[in-house]
Amino acid sequence: MELRGLLTQTLHLSSATMLSALFGFFFWSISTRWYGPAEVGKVSSMVAALNLIFFASTLGLNVGLLRFHDSFGERATGTLSTVMSLTAGFLTLIYSLVNPLGLSTKEMWALTLIAIFGTIYNIFAYIEIVVSTRAYLLQSLASGIRVVLPPVLSGMGSLGLATAYLTGFIAGSAYGALRVGRLARPRVDREFLETALGVSIGNYLVGLTSLFPVYLVPTLVVSLLGSEAGAYYYLAFIIINLLLVPPGALGVLLVREHKEVAMGKLLLLGFAYWLLILPLVLSSKLWVPLLFGKDYVESADLLLISSPGLLFGTVNQLLTASMTIMKRGREIAVFSVAGALTLLLSLYPLIESEGLRGTVSAWILSSGVVFTLMAMRHPKTF
Repeated sequence: MELRGLLTQTLHLSSATMLSALFGFFFWSISTRWYGPAEVGKVSSMVAALNLIFFASTLGLNVGLLRFHDSFGERATGTLSTVMSLTAGFLTLIYSLVNPLGLSTKEMWALTLIAIFGTIYNIFAYIEIVVSTRAYLLQSLASGIRVVLPPVLSGMGSLGLATAYLTGFIAGSAYGALRVGRLARPRVDREFLETALGVSIGNYLVGLTSLFPVYLVPTLVVSLLGSEAGAYYYLAFIIINLLLVPPGALGVLLVREHKEVAMGKLLLLGFAYWLLILPLVLSSKLWVPLLFGKDYVESADLLLISSPGLLFGTVNQLLTASMTIMKRGREIAVFSVAGALTLLLSLYPLIESEGLRGTVSAWILSSGVVFTLMAMRHPKTF
């Protein structure tokens, strides 16, 4: 690929990823002005669980699509569409039956619709990343319509907040259907499945377990500490996720272009980025209340103590991408499982001893475990 083309696609991909994160950030920032912490906590936890389901339903085939689209074409995109649809449907059904948040019948209908259109939206997004990064950017823009709706629907309470979020997925899915809908026609290609799963399972487990803090833990926080605590936690990790977007986008591009980078350069790059965002994190008590309101100052407290985890998270994404290119999927899988177990096993005792702050301590601990394991096993080609 020519340098100009690579730079253009890099700009599209980074812009789309950043826009999605920013739209999510501003959506919740606006929502906190029109809805109470209990409503924000319930809906954000529901959305978080569904986002985890969306990623879990890929089974790693999104990474396989990045690596092998040139070889399999529509056989790969169609297989991804089929696997994601079936898996997301099954996982959503399980979540609905358990109903950990105690959703009402109307809220459950909203959850079902978000699950359907959210799955469609994500299928199109994964396809667009490999065939047209410009389309991915425009689909992200279309989904941004949800940002203006929370004030309009505030009279509906939590159901209005869920409907606003749903509208974004509907708008983005409509655009995606026009651009790449034909590539998502369901099919199952066994050769692609075997090839993709063999390479991407480690990256999948890393991605899945890295989402636990922002997508799984909110449900646990609401169950243990209440809906308001869930809102404080979710807003803090919305910001943390936003700060981790650039290294994540770079990791995707490294995998897509099969670009190997020496470990020393990855560590230096990760540390430089962390130093860049550190002043923003340390000043969070000044600007978080301005964005979300004075009722959400506890989110600033959580963000303030997250800085070590942000360093680990930044470097972990770069090391994961590098090891994926080296086809060290099994090691990545082991490291990610170790991190997830550390998070889940430490979460409850740390919440018991530190309250809501214990959630961040558990995340830092698990991220540190993953970093240590990766740094020990990554080829030190300085």
